[in-house]
Parts: sequence; structure tokens; C-alpha cells
Amino acid sequence: MTAQKKREILTGGIAALLIVCAVAARVVTRGHREAPYFLPVSLLRSLIYIGLMTWWGVSLWQRIVQTQVRRYLAATAALCVFWLSIRTVKFFFAAIRYLWYGYYVPMLFIPLLCVLVALSLGRPENYRLPKWTNLLYLPTALLLLQVLTNDLHQLVFVFPTDAAAWLDTDHGYGVGNFIVLGWIALGMVTAIITMLLKCRIPHTKITLGLPFIPVALAALYSVLYISRIPWIELLAGDMTVVQCLLLAAGIESCIRCGLIQSNTGYLALFEASTIRAEITDEARQAVYAFIPNIIIRKTKPLGYYGRLHKAYLEMHRPILFNELVLSDKLFEHCAEIDEAARNRVELIVPELAKRNGVTEQLKAENQMEWVRQM
Repeated sequence: MTAQKKREILTGGIAALLIVCAVAARVVTRGHREAPYFLPVSLLRSLIYIGLMTWWGVSLWQRIVQTQVRRYLAATAALCVFWLSIRTVKFFFAAIRYLWYGYYVPMLFIPLLCVLVALSLGRPENYRLPKWTNLLYLPTALLLLQVLTNDLHQLVFVFPTDAAAWLDTDHGYGVGNFIVLGWIALGMVTAIITMLLKCRIPHTKITLGLPFIPVALAALYSVLYISRIPWIELLAGDMTVVQCLLLAAGIESCIRCGLIQSNTGYLALFEASTIRAEITDEARQAVYAFIPNIIIRKTKPLGYYGRLHKAYLEMHRPILFNELVLSDKLFEHCAEIDEAARNRVELIVPELAKRNGVTEQLKAENQMEWVRQM
């Protein structure tokens, strides 16, 4: 098992353990709102989910190769964190109506970002979406504006005229709400269909099955949630959390299948093989260097000039030095330089001595002067 695989298993195990702890916290606090431990345990549960989504967002930014997709996915993770955060504030501290309206920021923009990511699946690293896709932001922003200004027109949520305060627990739905929900549903359906179509490998009958699992789980959860099954309400009654986790699972499945390019595969490839290679940035600086168990042959003992050249390469020409090490030619190259330098010295020194009158006679008559000139 490679080190990369071990890290993935460890990371997945930690995430699963935290989710189990959060579910246990929900079970413990269920129906005990007046208990003294309710608030701290419930807050801990929310912080676990917020921390997981933050961790996932940072991981996406570090792993995803495609620049445009990396930005879309990082924005998606940030919206999930925002959604969980305002839900926590509204539920535990301030039941402000505008926090409820704020739910629609992630609810509207996450499906849009999923569509953009789905359109980018399987594309090369430098791929950019067509400019017409930017037009999708316009209706999304207009629908969000309609929700946030609902108090002025009540086209989305309708409150009783005789109510002392407008609350999210006492309201009806206007035609704007159905337009908003329709746009959200259209975005998610489009993203899912596009993703599933991209799962088929071109010119073959092979279909990548992993991305189908989160989609199937999301459909099953929706049916069970609507059915009001007691154990579903107990363990997974928080739809916001479940939607965020299933969204993360769907994106991760696309990464594992290679539909979204990431840099984790390179490390696993190097560690599982004997490839001698390194990854450099645009400035030719080594970002990752993999050197397997290489036995460097010392073809010839290095002399003074060979050792000088080796030190120069290691300090001032690291890329060439690594290439020579990886190709097992370092000592052979330095030995050649040493021999060439000594040959040059043997030719140059007698010529210079003859030109400057440094002879054997001078050596016999005045040894100190001979040493000084030599």
C-alpha cells in the first residue's frame, strides 16, 4: 500500500469518525432542548460540520489542477460553510428572518456552480468555459434579489396581514417561491445529467460507476425524508447537513474517477513505480522530486576539479544535478570534467612557465622565487 493511499484512508477515517460523533450528538440532544447540555453539544455538532466543510474546501484548493474548476469548487465549499454557519446562528442565537432569507444564497448559487463544474468535467487543464455561461449568473442573482427583498413585495413568502411579527414558522408561498425552487431544481438536474453523461468513456461501452452512488443516495434520502420515517429524522433529519455531505461525496467521486483533474494521482504513481522524475513549476523549480532506491555508481574516484564541479552543480544548477543523479551519470560526468581540467592544467602550466622564464635553472638557484611564480 502506497503512502498516498494510507493518507487517504486516514483522512477518510477521521472524517467518518467526526460525522459519527456529530450524529451521536444529534441523538443525545434530540428532544432535550431544555437540558443544560443541549446548547454546548449542539454547537459542537455544528462546529464539526463547519470544520469538515472548511477542511474539504482547503483540500480542494490544494488538489485541483484546473484553475477554473478549482475556483468553482472552492466557492461551493465556501457556500456550504456559509449555509451551515447562518443556520447555526439562526437556530441557536437569533431567529432573524433575514438569516432565513440568507439560506437562498447557497441554495441558488451551489446548483449554478455545480452546472459549471459539470460542464468542465473531463476537460484539459487549461480549459475555459464559453463566455455565454456567464449569463447564467444573471437570473440567479435576480432570483436572489427577489428573495432578499421579499418584505417589500411578498412574492416569495406571504405573511399574515394581522401577524405581530413575520416569522418563518407562519407564512405561505407566493409565485416567486416556485420560480426560485424551479430554478434550483433545474440547476441540480442539469448538473447531475451532465455529470452522468460525462461518466461514459468515449468510444467505449464503459461507464464510470462511482459518481452514480452519491446521486442514488441523494434520491433515496429525499424519498425517505419526505416519508417522515422516524429513524431518518433521528439520524439524518438535518437536510442542510446531509445535502452538503452528499454534494461533497459527489464531487469527490468525480475526482477519484479522474473527471476532475487533481494532483494526488502523481504521488501515488511515483510511489507505486520506479519512475525517476520530478514535478517543477513554471520557473523550473522542483515542487516534488521522487527518487526511488537508486544506487549511484562511482565509476571513477573524483579529483579536486571533479569535486569542485559536483559542488557547483549541487548549489547553482540543482535541476541539472537532479537529472544527472536520476540518470545515474553524476560521477561519470564529474570524472570527465576532472580529467579534462587536469589535462588542460598539464598543457597550460608548462607553457606559462616557459613564457615567464620559470625554468629548472631558476628552481636550482632561487627556489622561493620559483615557488612564487609557479
